[in-house]
Amino acid sequence: MRRARKTSRSAWLAAAAVFVAWPSGLRAVPVVTEMQPRHGRPGTRVVFTGKELQLVSEVKFGSALADWEAVTVIDSQGRPHVFEIHATVPNTATTARPILATPVGDITMPMPFAVAPRITGFHPARGWDGTIVTIEGQNFTGVTAVKFGGRPASFSVTAATQIRAVVPPNVTDGAITISHDETGTSSEPFIVAGPGPIIDSLDSWVGAPGDSVVVRGVNFKPVVAVWFGNVRAGFSVVADTQIKATVPAAASGKITLASALGQAVTEDFFTITRAPVITSVSPPLAAPGMKVTLRGVNFRQVTAVHVGVARAAGQSTPSPQQLDFTVPANATSGLVKVTNAFGFGMSSAALTVTRAPVIESFDPLLAAPAKWVTVRGANFTGATRVLLGGMAVRFTVTAPTQLRVELPLNAATGALTVQNAFGSGTTADKLTIIGNGPHITGFEPGTAVAGTKLKLHGRNLDRTTAVEFGGVKAAAFNAPAPTQLSVTVPPDARSGPVKLLSALGDFTSEATFFLPPRLGKPEKLAAKPGDEVEFVGRNFLGLESLRIGGQAVPFEVMSNDKLKFTVATDLLGGGIELAAPGGRWISTNSFAVLPRIDSFEPVIGPAQTMVIIRGAGFHKILFLKFGTGVAVFERRSVNELVALVPANASTGPVSIITPDGEVASDAIFTATAPGDLQMTSTLAKPDFRPGQPVQINSRLVFFGPTVATQVMVTNQLPAGVTLLSAKPEPTQVLGDGRTLVYALGQVEPGATADFQLTLMPLSKGQFTNVIRATALEGDVVPTNNGAIARFVVYEPNDIRLAISVDPFGHTFTLSWAELGLPVTVETSSFLPSNQWRDLPFEPWTVADRTFVTLKIFGLQAYFRLRMDLDGN
Repeated sequence: MRRARKTSRSAWLAAAAVFVAWPSGLRAVPVVTEMQPRHGRPGTRVVFTGKELQLVSEVKFGSALADWEAVTVIDSQGRPHVFEIHATVPNTATTARPILATPVGDITMPMPFAVAPRITGFHPARGWDGTIVTIEGQNFTGVTAVKFGGRPASFSVTAATQIRAVVPPNVTDGAITISHDETGTSSEPFIVAGPGPIIDSLDSWVGAPGDSVVVRGVNFKPVVAVWFGNVRAGFSVVADTQIKATVPAAASGKITLASALGQAVTEDFFTITRAPVITSVSPPLAAPGMKVTLRGVNFRQVTAVHVGVARAAGQSTPSPQQLDFTVPANATSGLVKVTNAFGFGMSSAALTVTRAPVIESFDPLLAAPAKWVTVRGANFTGATRVLLGGMAVRFTVTAPTQLRVELPLNAATGALTVQNAFGSGTTADKLTIIGNGPHITGFEPGTAVAGTKLKLHGRNLDRTTAVEFGGVKAAAFNAPAPTQLSVTVPPDARSGPVKLLSALGDFTSEATFFLPPRLGKPEKLAAKPGDEVEFVGRNFLGLESLRIGGQAVPFEVMSNDKLKFTVATDLLGGGIELAAPGGRWISTNSFAVLPRIDSFEPVIGPAQTMVIIRGAGFHKILFLKFGTGVAVFERRSVNELVALVPANASTGPVSIITPDGEVASDAIFTATAPGDLQMTSTLAKPDFRPGQPVQINSRLVFFGPTVATQVMVTNQLPAGVTLLSAKPEPTQVLGDGRTLVYALGQVEPGATADFQLTLMPLSKGQFTNVIRATALEGDVVPTNNGAIARFVVYEPNDIRLAISVDPFGHTFTLSWAELGLPVTVETSSFLPSNQWRDLPFEPWTVADRTFVTLKIFGLQAYFRLRMDLDGN
């Protein structure tokens, strides 16, 4: 077997299998070929890879046992093989070469596992540039950097558990960090203080001349003077944080420390007196004959002690700061007074003197029915009754300060109460009643991993037949005495009370024994804000924290193997970490927080439409899509995005893509494209007589690949008409009364809309009605979006042309009534004629007639007034 042990230690990276004799035949020696990672924090999962690792019985990081589990593979012949051991770095791990124990010898890794530095404390806690700070902790070997508040400091590693560092210049308050492959951070900040002395406290604020007073603070080494009031005192610098000063013969005053770098003065006065000063009285309630302890100063040469007006006898002074006396028989409640040659001192609170029973202690603390319990205290003479809980029990007064209680067979755990004619006294603690079976009073350690030896303390432990940890029985235990039991924590133990089984009854501890937490692979490794997520595993009792991506996550422990939490809107996701009394767990899995899309508006629109998307968890967004089109977007907050619909958008859900996955909205965004809005207008005839109503019929027809949105039809009425009716009713009539607006909203491809207007012209003339349709998407043929309807109102005799000649016969003038009608003057040289041509002269209008003057040119000519009605 010794040869096998030697072989197993050199088994790292072994190329060939090694066998060892076993009672059942030759067996292969376990071999470890790899360890990853090689550094980490407590809770890190370390994988040991090799062969025949089913023989491993424990894993250690330094001297700390680790929680571990084997990954078992069954071969074709049904034989189990373990090629991987997954171990969790324990809280107390130290940087060392990990050891895997097996029955054939230990496997020691050839390289250490570097555990993150752990700072347990540092002193002084405050200082200045150049102050030397001693940092205590573990895993300091190999440290490459020390920082104070983020600023690098010079340092030296004096031991694996100690570093001495120099506070760097220009440092600010902040934590101390220590780094190698991993980083450790102090739980408390280093406070910049100085460079002058700073006083924190005095061990005493009262003293007599010649007494020593300890002043505590920082930056005391340069101190050159100490004053009490204005009197200089002798002193010695014990450390940079402590000065021991001698009280001078002076009046009371503030204490001042001075150095070349500054001075510090106490806020309160230090009282200098030789008279007694009482700072505390214990106990605050006592019976005649009981001892009372006073604490304070100047308890030298005490001449008298009084309680109220009653003088006490039998005082003693173990030190100038302590005085013990016996409460006199005739004492009543009152202040305590101590007198010496220099004066007297009074307690701030009265000592309560009682004739009722006073219980100071009882033993044993645990007892079985039918046993005796001794109670000690005062005023037991004349006791009339003793209760255990609410049950009266038999008792015997053996002295004024002692009585014995006989426990009945039906006794139950409870407080003891002694009564007399003056009142009662009750124990602060309960008397615990135990049966004949085992009883646990405590165990150590309170947290451990499988394989740890646990010591149980209690009564009747030698009667134990089995020990259970969360329902899992331990394979080995022994009770060397009725008050002690040693047990090895079994491999599958669970956090929970320790249970002892026996033929005389079972017992479950009140305290919980904690094992390291383990997290199973979560069913959901991604969720949205607001989702409730459950994690399963083991040993969740007492769980202290759940962190995801370094963020603290509120959680609820549902059972020892299940917890739940709700994904918060500010959770970013990341690695999962559990911290419990039994240890830490850093999962190899990551939890992703996906965005949640609650709504978006509008829900329909063309390219370049601005869409507001609301939801939660809008953190690490890579792309945003409308159907298949990728959009430009802006993140306003974790709850709101603004995006522009891309040109290649398609109808479909809005999708958000993150590094952790893609989520799509439940609702559909309808991507629209431009179509053709065609508008036509018709009249029954083009001309009307005064007083005749005019009816205009318009029709809109839409042709397009998708629906058109925000379709608006605007009708501009001609001036000088009254609107008799409009079908349908317009959505809105603008302020001038001539603009009718129809908001049609969405229009499907192939849809039509009809509009009918009935107008009453108020005068003669030409009138033009304009109607036009628009859509948010635009129009592929914008020239046919609108239509015009023109008509004229006149009497037939309004179309007459007059002629006149000037008195000299040189010119002639043509004129006609100006009604705003579409009339022109045409001329021809003969009649009949089909060669009428426009008169090439510009007319002018005066009042209600229009004129054109021509020279008489000596040739025959004919003139006519022509009105054009739609080219007819």
